Amino acid sequence: SSAYVTLYIGGNRSGKTVGGAVESVYRLLGKHPYKKIPEAPVRGRAIAVDFNYGVDMIMIPQISQYVPPSYLINGSWEDSYDREHRLLTLTNKSTLEFRSYEQDLDKFAGTSRHFMWFDEEPPKHIYTECMARLVDTNGIAYLTMTPLDGMTWVYEDLYTKGLEGDPNI
Repeated sequence: SSAYVTLYIGGNRSGKTVGGAVESVYRLLGKHPYKKIPEAPVRGRAIAVDFNYGVDMIMIPQISQYVPPSYLINGSWEDSYDREHRLLTLTNKSTLEFRSYEQDLDKFAGTSRHFMWFDEEPPKHIYTECMARLVDTNGIAYLTMTPLDGMTWVYEDLYTKGLEGDPNI
């Protein structure tokens, strides 16, 4: 999809996070087999439910599996990933910062980004704040999620609009 917002919705173990990780890596490399995307360096943000499980045990293993070693500083994940700041920096100067829905809203403000990856459904206030970071780059967002809570704001604000033919979703 070339839409501004893309929903990867499916059941547990259906590959949603793999899709989000691969899409993120394509963007960080500045190369995509199917889409015209910004050249590196690219600034991205990946957000999960929590740090201990969502980021450390799910997102990071997926991202690390798909980043070519030649893009890692000294060919090493340890040299490329700053655990204190939860920031991955590649040799092409692209960066991916990791955030958690557990954090206060002010942690989602700041500078612009080229893409946002929400792994699992985000709280609406965090989604809205993150989307403001995409305005000046004409960036994109994708949500990889299982709709555990039924018809929430994502259903009302995104899913139904996509079904109705909104070209941005």
